[in-house]
Amino acid sequence: MDLGSGASIRASRRLRVPWPAVAAVLLLVGHITLLVFFGHSKTIGAWSDYLQLVSVVFATIVCLLTARRSTGLAHVFWFLTTMIAVWSLGKCLDLYDS
Repeated sequence: MDLGSGASIRASRRLRVPWPAVAAVLLLVGHITLLVFFGHSKTIGAWSDYLQLVSVVFATIVCLLTARRSTGLAHVFWFLTTMIAVWSLGKCLDLYDS
């Protein structure tokens, strides 16, 4: 029985981009756009802080998801990397105070 009789199997040429990569690029482009268009505004500091907070919370979620998939030393590394959430808590308090 010849399974490859004249039929060619083609690999999928579609590029698969993970959703965290797309979200990270969108956050970066949004922050750059904000700085370009409103760079000399008085409220740019607050807007930049909010986007920075969203970026850090996003990074924490991605690190947690990666830690759940990892094993061994990599699991410990990614789990400890999620401690950036402590910094985001401080950022939340700073934004609330201002």
